[in-house]
Amino acid sequence: MTLMRRTIPRAEVPARWGDLDLLFNQFFAAPERALGDRNGGGVFAPPIDLIRKDSELILKADVPGIASDAIEVTLHNEAITISGKRAAEEDKTEGETRYNERTWSEFSRTVRLPTPVEPGEARAELKDGVLEIRIPIASEAKPHRIQINQN
Repeated sequence: MTLMRRTIPRAEVPARWGDLDLLFNQFFAAPERALGDRNGGGVFAPPIDLIRKDSELILKADVPGIASDAIEVTLHNEAITISGKRAAEEDKTEGETRYNERTWSEFSRTVRLPTPVEPGEARAELKDGVLEIRIPIASEAKPHRIQINQN
């Protein structure tokens, strides 16, 4: 009696396991996005970029669908916190079956700043779902050139 064993060619593995790999990669890359809460709202943490450009720090956060009055930005002890709430839309349609993924969510994200800043001069702007915060770097944190004298 001959025992036959089927092997899966390498080319078929990504097609068969691709969805499972994607699930695990998404979970471990950003577990807070993979989890949901008991009330049906997802846990939302806006993705951010923090850029140092000349004499200021620029923080950009994606906050689509959230109004500027629902977002709060605070600077404290060289850390910036962005928090807010995305409200659920009221739909009073009765008797329909629907699929609803756009639910309410609250978020709070704190990022430690790499250098001392001037919090009183910070400014923020919300445009097309992107929150941009510009924070001037404190003068003591800026590099100063020291003149060398010859004797």
